[in-house]
Amino acid sequence: MAMPRNYGDARISPNENWIAFTIQDGLNSDIWIYDLTRHTLNPLTSGGYSGLPIWSPDGESLLFGSYQARRPQLFKQRVSSSGEPVLCATLEDPPGAPIACSPDGSKVLVSWSDPEHPMWDDDIYVLFLDEQNQKIQSQPFIQRNHNQRHGIWSPDGRWIAYASDETGRWEVYVEPYPGPGPKTMVSTEGGFQPVWAQDGKELFFRSKDKMMSAAVEMEPAFRVIKCEVLFEGTYLSRVNRRDFDVASDGRFLMIREPEESAPLGIHITLNWFEELKRLAPPDEGG
Repeated sequence: MAMPRNYGDARISPNENWIAFTIQDGLNSDIWIYDLTRHTLNPLTSGGYSGLPIWSPDGESLLFGSYQARRPQLFKQRVSSSGEPVLCATLEDPPGAPIACSPDGSKVLVSWSDPEHPMWDDDIYVLFLDEQNQKIQSQPFIQRNHNQRHGIWSPDGRWIAYASDETGRWEVYVEPYPGPGPKTMVSTEGGFQPVWAQDGKELFFRSKDKMMSAAVEMEPAFRVIKCEVLFEGTYLSRVNRRDFDVASDGRFLMIREPEESAPLGIHITLNWFEELKRLAPPDEGG
């Protein structure tokens, strides 16, 4: 367990060598990298306002948002070298925030607040990158008169899960990419922050203090088989950000909220394998 600090945006690299997360310090926010092999913690950015880390498919680089130039920008930077970050795109008119990378690394989902919609509702756009990671174009994927957030591609790139408040509360939905096609409501009693299992057969999401699992099928059409509670706990949960991640073997990385008597700050549970065993012991009969 790390010292209490204002952690957020926890992400496990696809090769599971590193964990990326943000640390908020006053008005500044920076991305830090925890090396799971060497057990070291080092900053990737410094002295500005950066966050929303997204791993590249190979697990060697991070895409992230930064406001150091007083406008939202998308950068890419290798984690294992001291190279400078590469500017990929400027995310303004309206301002946007990166939320997910496609399985082939050629596209990024961006949450854009459209000033032409009532209440500046959040829409989900697709930003296309060339081989040099430079923006080619962007186009809307979901553009409606309510909020859509937490978009994330399925491992095969054929589906996008996201959260929407169109019913008056947040629920998780899935739609085919690039569409068109019907949308499927996955959650039924509230849900947000969806994450796919690596095999695409399961979708995890938060519902208040509960971690939920939805078993799904994609052929001949997408459908939800069942939903169940995996575990409950007082972990950081923000409706506008995703603050947990899932490893390839189904174990979870969570950020624990402080106890009432503890100093302000957030604990990040780095020994998350043991934490999951404690919270959700394996079924001996299964």
